[in-house]
Amino acid sequence: NKMAACFKEMNRVLTDDGVLTVMFTHKKVEAWDTLGTALIKAGFRIDASWPVMTESDKSLHQAKKNSAASTILLTCRKRAKSTEPVWWDDLKGKVKETARLKAEQFEKEGITGVDLYISTFGPVLAIISESWPVQTNEGEPLKPGDALDLARQEVINRRKQGLLLGRSVEFDPMTDWYLMAWDAFK
Repeated sequence: NKMAACFKEMNRVLTDDGVLTVMFTHKKVEAWDTLGTALIKAGFRIDASWPVMTESDKSLHQAKKNSAASTILLTCRKRAKSTEPVWWDDLKGKVKETARLKAEQFEKEGITGVDLYISTFGPVLAIISESWPVQTNEGEPLKPGDALDLARQEVINRRKQGLLLGRSVEFDPMTDWYLMAWDAFK
């Protein structure tokens, strides 16, 4: 609520052509859901995002932790008010494609592990914030975390297929978890 109140005030004082840049580092979808919800409710759309490596692997406060080494910079602008909702089912394909393409791009740029997953969160938030309001089939507002979970699953599918040399193999949930934990955290 405090984050939402801060962003609402930022939206109020920002000029119509102004830009808000937010730095965020967190590996949990719940934290990103909170951030995305606060920005969207405050009337912002995310225009761009960049993962920036900000933590050294030699850093003492990062040592032996599965922390994110990247900070994500989100560039936001005021969103034009829309009264027509967009349906989540209509955006799912675009979210999956964006997550897959961005993961491929960021991987080529040297982003790996947990950072690869979170690097796709900004582009996904951009899709839903630009289209807001987004409604589920039940007529409820979409939780940004649901879109981020879909993006994370798409990156998992992409990484898993790469690890298995292009094969699509269904393991039991525990084996899948170990495989992806090994991939993300080494």
